[in-house]
Amino acid sequence: MSLRILASCSLLALAVACDSGKETGDTGDTDTADTDTGTDTSDTGTDTGDSGDTDTGDTDTGDTDTADTGDTGTASLYDQIGGAPAVSAVVDAFLARVGADSRINWFFADSDMAGLKTKLEEQICAATGGPCTYTGGSMVDVHAGMAITDAQFDALVEDLLLALDDLGVPYALDGSQPIDPLLVALVGMRGDIVTDADGSAVTFNQIGGYAAVGAVVDGLLANVAADSRINWFFADSDMTTLRTRLVEQVCSATGGYCTYKGGSMVDVHAGMAITNAQFDALVEDLLAALDTLGVPYALDGSEAIDPLLIALVGMQADIVTDADGTAVNFNAIGGHAALEAVVDEFLVIVAADSRINARFASTDLAALDLLLVEQMCDATGGYCTYSGMSMYDAHHGMNVTEDEFDYLVEDLLTACDNLGVVYALDGSQPIDALLLALVGMETDIVGH
Repeated sequence: MSLRILASCSLLALAVACDSGKETGDTGDTDTADTDTGTDTSDTGTDTGDSGDTDTGDTDTGDTDTADTGDTGTASLYDQIGGAPAVSAVVDAFLARVGADSRINWFFADSDMAGLKTKLEEQICAATGGPCTYTGGSMVDVHAGMAITDAQFDALVEDLLLALDDLGVPYALDGSQPIDPLLVALVGMRGDIVTDADGSAVTFNQIGGYAAVGAVVDGLLANVAADSRINWFFADSDMTTLRTRLVEQVCSATGGYCTYKGGSMVDVHAGMAITNAQFDALVEDLLAALDTLGVPYALDGSEAIDPLLIALVGMQADIVTDADGTAVNFNAIGGHAALEAVVDEFLVIVAADSRINARFASTDLAALDLLLVEQMCDATGGYCTYSGMSMYDAHHGMNVTEDEFDYLVEDLLTACDNLGVVYALDGSQPIDALLLALVGMETDIVGH
């Protein structure tokens, strides 16, 4: 809708036109009561002997307002309604109402609102005979591709009426108020603006429009956040931005009036080493969200939302880069869940190891757990970023001995044994890369 729906509001001129209605009594300011010509012409008869005082100057013909013809009804509506200040007040009130209306405000997500205000004022000014030229397009052209429904059009009209209420402008919609003709004209534009009247022509409208898409995305993200199979992918994500991108994407993919501003699926998922199992988990979470919301799907095209789901499945090749989980050590080990299990077991063993557990007496073990998982994930090619200090900085001043370091490695190998994680320390097993990386850290850990 952006400038588009609002461009219909040349009709908004009516919002200020009510002021002209309040001054219809001022058309009497043509001074029919003040022409005084009848009174003074008889006075000329009385004063004919006083030719010097014929009162030709006193006939008050100047007060017939020949100089004030603009106020006889020939003045432009623009001037009658108060000119630029009045038009600006109506546009401001209207845009404020639209901006707060979740039924239609998303149409304006990419709009230059300052530019939109200027256009609307320009259009109203021109439509009411003011000194302006409207440079926008026709209602048909401006609203092409927007798939506007009757409900959305009605929301716009409702916002206009509320704006008039805010300004104290009376309307009746039956022609009894000065502004009524403009409102009726707006309703007459419906045919040029509405292109999906009952919301059945476009998938986006069929599934419930912007509000429904937002609800689906919210449900998906809630399910993902609780899904340990994939939630760690989002540990460093700006979830507000992610929600916005997903709503844009779903809206655009289903024919809604939205522009997806994110990257391609290939670029967005580069380096994530996503597996088929992880992709399937995401789809499962989406379907669970639809179930929760009572949105029917069949995956065969027979339900309104099926095209979206089929499109998502079609993206699998762009998203999945380690299908069976064998290309990256992180996945070959068992992924995030496997590393979490290894770290948990490792810390239990360390806590019971009197040779080194004193080193951890004042350590925040929960924070240490998170950092170790990040570090192991990062070291094995997983989609994680280690946020801790370098090994040198973390152990500086601790004077860790070689024996203590060996005990630590021993405890880690015991954790792997307890969990059935196979290692060889020669690079032949997936976890070897992690163990060899740990051994390589010895010089940064010991003796500082």
